[in-house]
Amino acid sequence: MKKSQAFAQIGAMTGVVKLSDIIMIILQIDNFKLDTLKKLKPAIGYEGEDLTLLSEIYVDLTYQRKLKIQTIINRLIDSGGFDKAVAGHIDLAVRPNGRQFVWDGFHRCIKAAICGLLEIKASKFIHDINHSEEQCQKIEAEMFKVRNADQTSMAPDEIFKAKVVFREKGDTTDKQLTLLKRCMLNVAGTNSDSSAY
Repeated sequence: MKKSQAFAQIGAMTGVVKLSDIIMIILQIDNFKLDTLKKLKPAIGYEGEDLTLLSEIYVDLTYQRKLKIQTIINRLIDSGGFDKAVAGHIDLAVRPNGRQFVWDGFHRCIKAAICGLLEIKASKFIHDINHSEEQCQKIEAEMFKVRNADQTSMAPDEIFKAKVVFREKGDTTDKQLTLLKRCMLNVAGTNSDSSAY
């Protein structure tokens, strides 16, 4: 598969996606295993407790940042591979249906999987058993926003995307989204109309 095809296929993904589906597409890129992976030193796996199989992790793209695969690959090559000490742990939210969603550490999961790791160290937040999927999304989007937008620099469109799901009281995001939809504009995939610009 050509790199452009793989990137387009991943870029077209929306909603809830299994992490392993993204990895499978990346690993199908022509010469990826022969060229790119040869430039990376083998990853040393995590040990101890709090390990989660990468194959059991989901990502909710309704509030997550856009995946910049080439940037991830370039960073891996520049650093020589995946460094678990630098990466630390990821943060998962376990929804009532038992599925584990990475709300912080999405890119780290991709890096770990590209470098051949099967497990990653994770801390887990357990949703209330009575929460709906929408409530879970809102809570995760809020945690994502607080961790990333309120603490570090995020692009305005990434913040807007998280706010659309989070819907903070007193915020103007809903009005902005309504206006964008009326104007046939799409910011970071927040307008589901495929004809929007």
